[in-house]
Amino acid sequence: MSIYDKSMGKEARASMEFAEDSRDTEWQHPSYSALLYQGNVKWDLLHPFPQQPVEDKKIGDEFLAKFQEFIEERFDADAVDRTGEIPDDVLKDLSGMGCFAMKIPK
Repeated sequence: MSIYDKSMGKEARASMEFAEDSRDTEWQHPSYSALLYQGNVKWDLLHPFPQQPVEDKKIGDEFLAKFQEFIEERFDADAVDRTGEIPDDVLKDLSGMGCFAMKIPK
């Protein structure tokens, strides 16, 4: 049985394959949520909160700046509130930016 829907488009399938290939196969670090579920609270996993590497933050900040510019210029929130729909061209362009990817490429 395939994990892919037969009606899935090429881009969606490629995105899912990318995400699946990027998935960690072995956990290198303890999971706070898994431990909490097991009744073990490991506060040292939460505090102090780990700092994001400078290079990763730069990549994220650049993505967010492009996203904010797009939203301010192309997204009419009032129209979406009135119609209850986001225009197809806006969704397509957001998808092209990688906003709906399971993992955002660097």
